[in-house]
Amino acid sequence: MQFETLTGTKLKKDLGAVRVTKAYHNKQKLGTGNFGFVIVFKTSQPKPYDQVWFRLDGAYSSNKQISNLGFGLYSGGGSRGIHGFSYTELVSYMKRAIKDHMRMVGE
Repeated sequence: MQFETLTGTKLKKDLGAVRVTKAYHNKQKLGTGNFGFVIVFKTSQPKPYDQVWFRLDGAYSSNKQISNLGFGLYSGGGSRGIHGFSYTELVSYMKRAIKDHMRMVGE
């Protein structure tokens, strides 16, 4: 998957998120880089528990090919070493993980 494939607008639409923000994007002189997104979903819980935050971060090579991804709760550890996914496979993986988490917290 190419780095340009991942945009906040596209992720927001495809995941059904309330907000997706690029938290950081570091570019090195060699053309490599790393990045992170924050993905926010609404819950039916009362404030201040009415949102669940996830993070998606990764690195890419000089040809802009994503080489490593991590996904999980913003405040905790998540899956590391996600690679070889197409954009569609990544979105499906993330949807399953989000659905599992929401089910666990009673949503």
